[in-house]
Amino acid sequence: MSEHKLRKIAELNSRLKDQLELPRIPVSQASESLIAYMNNTKDYLLPSVWGPPPHDPFASQTTGGCGCSVMHYAKHASLVERCYPAERADDAVPSSNELSYLVYYAQSKPAKLTKVGAHLSRRIARDAQRRRRADVVVGLLIFDALLGACGRDLNFFARDVLDSLDAALAADDPELAPAATRTFARFCRNHSGATFAIDSALRSLYARLIRAF
Repeated sequence: MSEHKLRKIAELNSRLKDQLELPRIPVSQASESLIAYMNNTKDYLLPSVWGPPPHDPFASQTTGGCGCSVMHYAKHASLVERCYPAERADDAVPSSNELSYLVYYAQSKPAKLTKVGAHLSRRIARDAQRRRRADVVVGLLIFDALLGACGRDLNFFARDVLDSLDAALAADDPELAPAATRTFARFCRNHSGATFAIDSALRSLYARLIRAF
């Protein structure tokens, strides 16, 4: 037997010994540990079970010393916020570099579209309520980019798109109509309609938007 082959066998034998020494527990004990963890660990993504979180992670937080107010965002929220131009203008558009990075992030991690869509939807609703027309348009343009690049994963953020369109129309601003119409048309091209059969709330929202448009 060659020295190289003998060394490979010795390495494999060593790894097997290491695995043999790993602590093991019965499946029943592991299941009990998982159940105990689920029962005792609060998951605020399930507000119907655990209630609302004790604090809003997106709220302004005041730092000590100068009394400045600093926004602390999670990564997905930070990527969304960076797409908005620093200076407001009537013809504002998303920052192209930041939007490209956000799209890349969403394409590489489709499950993150749930958080991206939720944050963007909240931002659009807030801007629509405050009559920030340019920011609402920028938000809808961001959704346009996500719909174009991540259309096959639309189910992750379909509700967020429709909620945003509903908020934009509720602002009763005719200047928002072109942007909202464009986003709604892109949504319709990408959505298969399959989820409407199982999500009555989403179906009702879609039907209301159809009537509005």
